Amino acid sequence: MRLALACALAAGWAAEAQERRKPAEIPVPELRARREADLVLLDGRVTNTGERHADHVVLVIQFLAPGRQIVSVREMPLVEGRFEAGEEADFSLETASQPRVVEVRVEAKDRGGREYKVIRPGPYRIE
Repeated sequence: MRLALACALAAGWAAEAQERRKPAEIPVPELRARREADLVLLDGRVTNTGERHADHVVLVIQFLAPGRQIVSVREMPLVEGRFEAGEEADFSLETASQPRVVEVRVEAKDRGGREYKVIRPGPYRIE
């Protein structure tokens, strides 16, 4: 009887541990923001370092004024479908330059609005 109870508890803990896999985390190891004429150009790379996949990842780019006030926000799809654990993705964005914008910050979410944890979200200075 005790052995059966111990086995049942062990099976429950194993299932619970598997459910607690680290959710998708999206570090930004590389991002370059620069101005060219009347444009702001962004080039970067992100990786899913979590233990779970992420679905339909959308990057949210915040354009910041001095004092880190948000001037505008742009969203861009990063991956349609699954962004698997360990997978990398490059991104590029070209947008009109705006007065007072000096930095950018990155966030990530899925199409439904659920946010993913972004590691090293910035702000990154616009060159």
